[in-house]
Amino acid sequence: MRNTLNGRMDRINAALGATRTEDLTKVAPTESVSGGFREVKVDFTSAFSQTEIENMLASLIGNIASMRDHARRAFKDAGIDPDEADAIADEPSNAIVRDLFDREKHGGKSRSGGYSGLDPKLTKQVSFLRMSGGCVVIGPELQKVGAGHACIAVDAEVIDADGNRVGELTAICEAALTAWEDGLTRLGFDLLAADD
Repeated sequence: MRNTLNGRMDRINAALGATRTEDLTKVAPTESVSGGFREVKVDFTSAFSQTEIENMLASLIGNIASMRDHARRAFKDAGIDPDEADAIADEPSNAIVRDLFDREKHGGKSRSGGYSGLDPKLTKQVSFLRMSGGCVVIGPELQKVGAGHACIAVDAEVIDADGNRVGELTAICEAALTAWEDGLTRLGFDLLAADD
């Protein structure tokens, strides 16, 4: 197991990448005929089991939330104030991810009030078709045509303690990842360097 910050960032990127696949054959169209009409349905929510979806999202959350502790150690070893890791981890998207991790780890909301003050939790953990440009042709198998992008994605909605929508989990995680990339670059870490 790699313990470098680059290795940790690679794991976060891999966990984020695991939440989407361009393999549209993971779902098969179903066909029925009724009253002289042919109906073709595609259920993108069947691409992954609920357990697989929850595991993918928990892995993403855990990898990002754990970055703070690894960064504190690496910063100390590099002669950088470890509190710089706290500053990055306290950025709003990272605070939300850390709260979600604590909820997962402890089986409920934080007694301390958490990092974000939102008491966030996940809802609507599903797989679905995500497209931008192009189109998907339904036949015996689904096929993407055109210059756009199509993938089967896994995501969840994040809500606060009052049930208000905070955002999509993967968008929050992408913002958290960007905060780590920006912070590490600002502090002089070469994110493109080979692992130690």
